Amino acid sequence: MAGRSARRAILAVTAFQIPPGMAGFRWPAWGGQTLLVALVVVGGLHLHYSGTFSSAAGPEDPYLKKLALHLAAGDVKFYGAYW
Repeated sequence: MAGRSARRAILAVTAFQIPPGMAGFRWPAWGGQTLLVALVVVGGLHLHYSGTFSSAAGPEDPYLKKLALHLAAGDVKFYGAYW
């Protein structure tokens, strides 16, 4: 419990006691900019993993899926290294 209280106190001090060099700092403006950057990053990652930029990251190959299901159904063992 003491650790949680200390973290909250540090957050409160950081949030409400702005150093003199940061007199123009505003939380809403910072939050808006941070949200915008986060949305751009998440949107870019979504486009990448959905296969928009490269077909390698896109939908799976039906042949490879059937092969994986066939191997999983049998008594198949994998001998190799994780790398």
